Amino acid sequence: MLRDTTTTVKGDDKKDSLSGLPDFVTEDREVSDMLVEWQTEWVEKYDIDYYRVDTVKHADDTTWKAFKNELTKVNPEFKMIGEYAGSGSWLFKDKPNEVVIQDGVFSRVGCERVIRYAFELAKKEGKSVTSISKANALNYSMVFWDQIFEEIGKEYPEVKTYSYLVDAASMFMVKDPKRFEIVVTSNLFGDILTDLGAAIAGGMGLAAGANINPERKFPSMFEPIHGSAPDIAGQGKANPLATILSAAMMLQYSFDEKDAAKAIEDAVDEALRQARTPDIYEDGFNKVTTSEMGDLVVSLLK
Repeated sequence: MLRDTTTTVKGDDKKDSLSGLPDFVTEDREVSDMLVEWQTEWVEKYDIDYYRVDTVKHADDTTWKAFKNELTKVNPEFKMIGEYAGSGSWLFKDKPNEVVIQDGVFSRVGCERVIRYAFELAKKEGKSVTSISKANALNYSMVFWDQIFEEIGKEYPEVKTYSYLVDAASMFMVKDPKRFEIVVTSNLFGDILTDLGAAIAGGMGLAAGANINPERKFPSMFEPIHGSAPDIAGQGKANPLATILSAAMMLQYSFDEKDAAKAIEDAVDEALRQARTPDIYEDGFNKVTTSEMGDLVVSLLK
């Protein structure tokens, strides 16, 4: 868990980031479908389990608009469970009575695994766990999710638990984010709440992320949660902090180098007190380019 961060573990949309594999920038639907098919077969063949971790970095109340505590959202990345299972039907296509059905697939094994991961993290960090669902409307998948969350919670009596509907959770994240510490949720809700958290803290340029293999049988991949921005390439406008903080996540999660990770985070904290890239610029700070912000962080490393 990163100090002074907002952390999210969630599942990515397969068509955007191929669920934990490197991003492929393509607008060719045939190529995109081929890549999705390939990654699905790869995951199933090797039985790989990943969780998505996204972080939003901030300094302090006087210099940054952000969460006052740490927030961690956990949800599945692989195993093809949740709303991104790719299951459904397209009936009577191009006819007046056309109907589409998008299935959400929630397995007990998959739900137990990701929820237990959240509880283990909470136990280790001494924090609470909040489940976010929508059981009042999704009367199969989310009722099932809530049931499993309650069952797993009984195994961890020392961990305080809360449950919110996703609409209420969204409101509280804006009004009172300190009530959240570790949050476990589904792919779809995790995707939405990730961007909300990033926006509250200042923008996507501060949101680092990772696809973590908790068993450490396979490599984890660390990356900012934002995608590429070809429209501003080479203009010095991009914020490098999310990428830098992804490296800090790698040091902490993959190499247990907590001191090195903290040194990077502290350098980013101080850099935010001194300068801002165009996407987060406010009066009273030095406006810097992408490379200048990177150089500033390097100069502040201790």
